[in-house]
Amino acid sequence: MNEPDSLCMPVFTFSWPDACSPHAQAVEQHVIGWVEHYQLIPNQALRVRTIRARYGWLAARCYPSAPLDLLKTIADYIAWLFLVDDLLFDWAQHLSPRTVAHITAFIDVLDLNDTQAQPGFGERALLDICQRLRGQMDAEHFEYFAHGTRMVFASTALLILRRLNGEQMTLRQYGCARRHGSGVAPCIALLDSASAAPLESDVRFCLQVQQLKDSANTIISLINDIFSVSSELKQPGQSENIVMLLAGQQHSLQEGIELSANIVRIEIERFTKLSEQLLDPASPALNHYIQGLRYWLSGHQRWLENDTARYDSTSFDSEAQQRSIAHAVNYADSIIMP
Repeated sequence: MNEPDSLCMPVFTFSWPDACSPHAQAVEQHVIGWVEHYQLIPNQALRVRTIRARYGWLAARCYPSAPLDLLKTIADYIAWLFLVDDLLFDWAQHLSPRTVAHITAFIDVLDLNDTQAQPGFGERALLDICQRLRGQMDAEHFEYFAHGTRMVFASTALLILRRLNGEQMTLRQYGCARRHGSGVAPCIALLDSASAAPLESDVRFCLQVQQLKDSANTIISLINDIFSVSSELKQPGQSENIVMLLAGQQHSLQEGIELSANIVRIEIERFTKLSEQLLDPASPALNHYIQGLRYWLSGHQRWLENDTARYDSTSFDSEAQQRSIAHAVNYADSIIMP
């Protein structure tokens, strides 16, 4: 099996230009202050890691025309999603007696617009995001976002069930779990709020537009799997990844990366062809939506290549780094906010 640091990463290209919000640096500074305010980074090591991740830049590249206030909210949500997933689920070596409580608490925030009397890790931060979004979009579009976020945690529960049963996932099962668990779906749901022309419901839910959205989701999720595999192999917890799944089928890790990259390239061709077909007769709203999907694809790729150090595998090398991760995981799982 290849050593994680010796793996060769593929290059993905897109046939449209990328863009970036002029507010990128201001949003990046805002995100760090926000995660600190809501106690989402419990020690200095995680603070450094969060700064190096540059979640604000991801938002700025994927929503380049969003108004500043909305862009800040979106960036906070992206940071929240990554940190909650890391600390409560991905990095935890064992399931906690509080795992179900964490999942139901987040869904309750989305459903009830409130936290528990004694909120756990991340609850108040999610409530702040939801209350701001409710003021920045109409009820229908907020519900698209909320549904996507609920499905993130439904998928998390499926993966927990798989671990408990010791099951081996098929590629199709993994595709379903990753499509909903990656967090891409609720982020795509926020495209309309950043658009000058929201998509009509009858267009949003037509088969071809749904296929285009799912194709974009697959591309982003699997590219993230490929670029994160080196760091995930060194993480203390258990994780699911398309590369590792393919490598488990009598392939090396490098072969798993190449097979995954081929899947992504086929999907990019499919997305490009379908988007061009839809653009020709498209309404202004659908044009905005397709452009938004394209910005997400190219913006995520530019973030991986140019901005983030989130997937630097050396973050997990030393005993001190491992201890800091364990401390952060224990804090997130046990903390009760006054």
